[in-house]
Amino acid sequence: MAAQTARERKKVSPPLAAPAVAAARPAAGLWPLLLLAYPVLTLIGFNLLQRPGVMVEGQQLSEVRAIMIASSTLTLTGFQFAVGPNEFNPESIQGPAIILTLTMAGTLLALVAGGCAARRALRLPCSDRQIIIAAVVAEALAVLAGSAGLLGEGRSFYEAIQLAVSAFGNSGAVVFRPNAGGMPALTSWRVHGVLLPLSVLGGLGLPVLMELYDALFGIRPLSRHSRTVLTATAALYVISVVGLAWCMLEGDSPAPASVREALVKSSATILDARTAGLPLGLIKNVPVSQWLIVLLMIIGGSPAGTAGGVKVTTFWVLGNGVVDILRRRAVSRVAGIAAIWLVFYLAAALVGVLAISAAEPQLQSDRVWFMTISALSNVGLSHDPISIVGAGSYALSTLMLIGRIAPLIVLWILALWMDEVDVLVG
Repeated sequence: MAAQTARERKKVSPPLAAPAVAAARPAAGLWPLLLLAYPVLTLIGFNLLQRPGVMVEGQQLSEVRAIMIASSTLTLTGFQFAVGPNEFNPESIQGPAIILTLTMAGTLLALVAGGCAARRALRLPCSDRQIIIAAVVAEALAVLAGSAGLLGEGRSFYEAIQLAVSAFGNSGAVVFRPNAGGMPALTSWRVHGVLLPLSVLGGLGLPVLMELYDALFGIRPLSRHSRTVLTATAALYVISVVGLAWCMLEGDSPAPASVREALVKSSATILDARTAGLPLGLIKNVPVSQWLIVLLMIIGGSPAGTAGGVKVTTFWVLGNGVVDILRRRAVSRVAGIAAIWLVFYLAAALVGVLAISAAEPQLQSDRVWFMTISALSNVGLSHDPISIVGAGSYALSTLMLIGRIAPLIVLWILALWMDEVDVLVG
């Protein structure tokens, strides 16, 4: 009888265990390939940008400038450079097409890599295949709807597509050909009704977008993560806009003409600083302290999306962890991961500041800090077009890649090593 039971157990165990093993293998094998795609695609973009005909006749991008532009575009940072995209051959579409392709690739890569990790960490009822399809559909819909609203003002359909792709990707990598319409004005309805809403949607993260779709059609309710993202994003926006508008009206700098103008500029500043990084000229046109913008860049968007930064949910989890400590309750392991991620971010920023300061001693310290945080958070805002070369440019490129890859590693740590995750960090 005992021998028979043992034989039956031996026959039954392998088939029952097989699905668990099979489910674990894709998670362990997928994330290194997704993260490896960033340096590989950066090198591909680097080579494409140095092809003959990309720049004006008789000129070619230097290796330093090409690697900076490729990494800035692929990581969805989108710095504006003093020499580079503005010097593309006006008679060829190669340069703008390379920038557009890299931006689209970076957007899909961020959504897929983050979405696949979030699916496992949050135990969402979908597959990697559905994540990939959702990422493609989300970007396609955002680009089609956004480009339709951006036509006009002398802007061609191609330029409208480029703006929509950059907005949804939270990237400032836009290249306008001669006689193009250019960026809409800071107070234009296209900025506040199209560009900035697209950047918010991209920054919410793919899991939130998918769950919003499911909730809209009554398929299933929002998870705690999605509710937290929406609540924290809305609260941060309202508090920041009201506070910044008050500072503008009461500050020593030239005050806005009206409360409405103050609110409009505040809204654009808040949303653009939280990693959209669109070249709206807000640093020069909005009279606020750059350190407020730095703080917003550090906070960033939400996990598994196109935005960068430490992420608003990271601070939410850390805040809950502090409350748990004060109430003498057990602190979640996710709060520990969030604390480690924040410390790593600040350490990387400090090392970046030291490296850029050593390479570019002529730069003012506050500008170095601003540029470093902008690169590490994949924002792309700067006081002036980036013109540094040599070791400083390599430091910036490294910071941009770290800012895009490190949060994805945090997500995959949650996916592979944490049993229960309610709210994502990183």
